[in-house]
This record gives sequence, C-alpha cells and structure tokens, in this order.
Amino acid sequence: MSLFRNLDREALAVIIRQARTRRVKRGERLFVQGRPAAACHALLHGRVRIAQQSAEGKTVTLRFVGPGEMFGVIGVFAGGRYLADAIAAADCVEIRWSASVMTDLMRRHPQIALNVIAVLGQRFAETQDRLREVMTERVEQRIARTLLRLAKADMRGGAIVVRATQRDLGEMSGATHYTVSRALRSWQARGLVRSRRNEIELRDVTAIEKIAEDLSPPDADRAG
Repeated sequence: MSLFRNLDREALAVIIRQARTRRVKRGERLFVQGRPAAACHALLHGRVRIAQQSAEGKTVTLRFVGPGEMFGVIGVFAGGRYLADAIAAADCVEIRWSASVMTDLMRRHPQIALNVIAVLGQRFAETQDRLREVMTERVEQRIARTLLRLAKADMRGGAIVVRATQRDLGEMSGATHYTVSRALRSWQARGLVRSRRNEIELRDVTAIEKIAEDLSPPDADRAG
C-alpha cells in the first residue's frame, strides 16, 4: 500500500495491529462527502466508487478503488473533511486507521509523512492530466484513456473487462452519455470492444491505445 512503502517489517506489524476491519455491503457508503475525515481507508476485497456531488446536487464519478488501494487519505491530511463519497460498488472488506492513530504513526515513522506527500502529489498530477485532457483532446481520446485507466485494475485471465457503466465512463471522461454510447457502438462494430450491461470488454487494447494517443486537436462538433 502506497502509504506504507519503505517501512520495515516491525513497523508494518505495528501498523497492522492498529488497523480495524469492516465489511461493507454493496451500495453502502464507507464515508460521505463533507463530513469530518475520521479515518484513512484501504480496500482488501471488492470495489469502491469515489463520487463527488456538485452544489446543484449532480453526482460525478471520479474513480474506482480496487483491492490494495488506499482512499480517504487526502481528506484526513488536507482539510479534515472527506472530499467525496465512497460507495461500495460490490461487497467489500476494508481496513482503516483513525485519523488520530494515523497521526501518531506518522510521528513514530516519518516515512509515512513522506509517503503522504507522494500520494498528494500523485492525486494533483492526475487532476491536472484530467483537466488537460478535457481542454485539449477529442472526446474519443478521453473515453479511450478512461477505459485504459480502468482496465489496469480489471484483468480477468486473458481478457480485460472494465466494470463500469456508460454513465460512469462519461462522467470520468467529461463526455455525454450519448457520445459514449456512440463511440462504443462504433468500436464494437470494429471489433475493438464488447459492451455489456455494467461492463466493457477490451478486445483490441492496441487499437484503443492508438485512439488514446491521437494528438490531433479536438473538433468543435466532437467535443462531447
């Protein structure tokens, strides 16, 4: 886990003893946007959707969390409140450390503080990348990039199956549902993907990568 890299076995044993385990049913919230960030979380099993609500009440999917990933960290160390909702997209098992326990661990193991800085930097870089993509790339590129990001955590044997709805894909790529549906239909006709309810199978990853890497400027009528 990113927060505990470069720590020795003795330190890791202490950290594990301080953790608390919780089972969460699909659809339940692990934490709620705007509430005090009470803990740092790590997923052992399942899948968690991170979604943010606008002032108008619109919900936007930001990313998905898979086993071995940590989440809720930024809220604990930057502002003290959760910045988004965490919703179980499947039955989950998580471990968590209260904010006070994590602060104490950081005092005892300064490497954790360095790891927190690295996590914050990575999140900032990801946000910059997403903003740049929305501002400069064609909508098909953004959809392809989002599929490839999601695919990293969704390997099933020899196939790559992205477990996300077309709505999720649109929210994460800054595209309308209609545009996502149109792109997937086109790619499916070419044999690049197979779209099913709540999941998309990538059948030609190389072709999807070529779409994502197209650096031509966005067309006004294809901006999504």
